[in-house]
Amino acid sequence: MNKTAFLFTGQSSQYVGMGKSLYESAEVCRTCFDRADDIMGRNISAICFEGPDERLNMTENTQPCILTTEYAAFAALSARGARPDAIAGFSLGEYGALAAAGVLSFEDALGIIKIRAKAMQEAVPVGKGAMGAVMGPAERAIAAAQLPGVATPVLDGAENYIKMLDHGGDFETTILSGDDLKKTAQYHARAQAAQAQAAFADYGQYLDSLEMTATIRPFEAVYMQRIAQLTNKSNQFNLTTLRCTEDDIRSMAEKPDWITLYGKLVDKFADNGVVTVVAGQAQGQTLCLRLWLMSCRVLKRGMEDAMMDTLAAKAAAAGYTALEGYYYPTAKNAMVREFYAGYGFEKTAEDADGNTTWRLDLAAYNPRCPHIKIET
Repeated sequence: MNKTAFLFTGQSSQYVGMGKSLYESAEVCRTCFDRADDIMGRNISAICFEGPDERLNMTENTQPCILTTEYAAFAALSARGARPDAIAGFSLGEYGALAAAGVLSFEDALGIIKIRAKAMQEAVPVGKGAMGAVMGPAERAIAAAQLPGVATPVLDGAENYIKMLDHGGDFETTILSGDDLKKTAQYHARAQAAQAQAAFADYGQYLDSLEMTATIRPFEAVYMQRIAQLTNKSNQFNLTTLRCTEDDIRSMAEKPDWITLYGKLVDKFADNGVVTVVAGQAQGQTLCLRLWLMSCRVLKRGMEDAMMDTLAAKAAAAGYTALEGYYYPTAKNAMVREFYAGYGFEKTAEDADGNTTWRLDLAAYNPRCPHIKIET
């Protein structure tokens, strides 16, 4: 028996332009955005539709913008007769879920978020802090090495999360002493003292300590499904956002005028699996890079350097004299806008939409030799 659930996301799901199509296509959605503008006392609609990113990403704006967009989507679905069997929300999304379930009115939910977002913005002013996700053992090691005052509990399996957090004692205080009130100043003093005793003199030493090995090879049958999956879920480090089926990936691998590479990364903590994909198509003596993406969980490890070094070597060995790369902007991939410039590519074209073309003379490429052992 099929059932339907409506899920409301939390902070970090925002992007410039969100909700605009809803506003333009349905009166019930316009009502939501107009009501939000009135309650918040500023033009939430314009922040959603036009940004810029810097303004949308301020917590004070992000939270009401996400709530309004999600509730507008819910209103549009409801107007068409959609009725969920369950409604749930994560973090900020809980308020949208409560409004959708009728526990709160949309107006009351916005009123709460107005206070919540303002308090969170004031608690961590712009430029004074940041939010981060510690995603695995390697990242946990970075935090432990660079932030000695931060607890980094090992959560080895979802079934142990509650026990580990409960027994760790990191989230519970039974007595608040005078010394406790001085903790912040003490942490600052410790951080200053620890600068000279950092676990690693530079980031390169840390990368060396991970003992990373990258396997970089042409697409193989055993990984076709994973490669196709990556093309459909990677958004931030994705230069062309080309979405592929498993058949598409197999076709690239079989064609003689294509060079394909997948990258698999193993470190001393874990096997990260296939995390990056590159595919280029021949055009004369130029290899045109139709696909380049990487999972964000291995950012800043040097995996992109390993891929570029391997690609350049294979392309040159195959008789190509140049690489041509493309960047097609989306709401989420701004982080790789200048990716090719960092490897010595020259920008040869840019259109009004920000789509760019880059070219590299392979004879002039200087290998990066990252802190990774490469197996091909």
